[in-house]
Amino acid sequence: MNESKLAKAADTGLRLQGISHSFSDGRGRATDVLAGVSFEVGAREFVSLMGPSGCGKSTVLGMVAGFLSPEQGDVRWHGERVTAPDAARGVVFQKPHLYPWCEVYDNVMFGPRALGRERESRDLARDLIAEVGLEGFERHRPYELSGGMQHRVALARTLVNRPELLLMDEPFAALDAQTREEMQALLLEVWQRHRCTVLFVTHDIEEGLLLSDRILVMGHRPGSIRADISVDFERPRDETLVFDQRFVDLRSSVRTLFRKDSS
Repeated sequence: MNESKLAKAADTGLRLQGISHSFSDGRGRATDVLAGVSFEVGAREFVSLMGPSGCGKSTVLGMVAGFLSPEQGDVRWHGERVTAPDAARGVVFQKPHLYPWCEVYDNVMFGPRALGRERESRDLARDLIAEVGLEGFERHRPYELSGGMQHRVALARTLVNRPELLLMDEPFAALDAQTREEMQALLLEVWQRHRCTVLFVTHDIEEGLLLSDRILVMGHRPGSIRADISVDFERPRDETLVFDQRFVDLRSSVRTLFRKDSS
């Protein structure tokens, strides 16, 4: 193996191998959800997992988070099998799921307090609140915040635990178009600063191409990886990238791939 391949192998943080899974309806009937899913994500890489609704994207993410164990195959993070949740693998969900009785600062500090890291995390929590654009809102409760602001709190709450791997399950899907663009830009800025590894689930082709180093395209249920596509646009990126002809062409190619899979 040459030096570049050795370096890439050593740098691989996340590896899924031969993941297959089914769900039972409780009456003895099983639905196959995943079939032989295998892929790797390198350290500090931003990878989007894409595909049609019901193809198993969120199931894959749940396995990487440690919420669910695969029936076949295994998930490894830095060579260790994933068997349970861990703060090193932070999760941002589609809904913010903030604690309504807690102010912004206390929502962000919830994890460090639970982990016994309150003292060492206070400054980081304040810095992250400012970084996501919420300085001055530390003492507001969730009901006093807009939807976009709540998502900013959820992002800061995850990052304060210093995750090496950030798992995001369609976190901007419920937002209006303008707020979604703002959150995409914020995420790119935050990722550029912290450079943790990101696995981002989305069904939006444009979003995946704008954010990612690579996109993994899943097919219809039972889900499997149908394509692994490099996204080689220069960074930093912003929303103007969508007008670049190279972006338009790549978006068209991915859409064609989606149509072929659905036909």
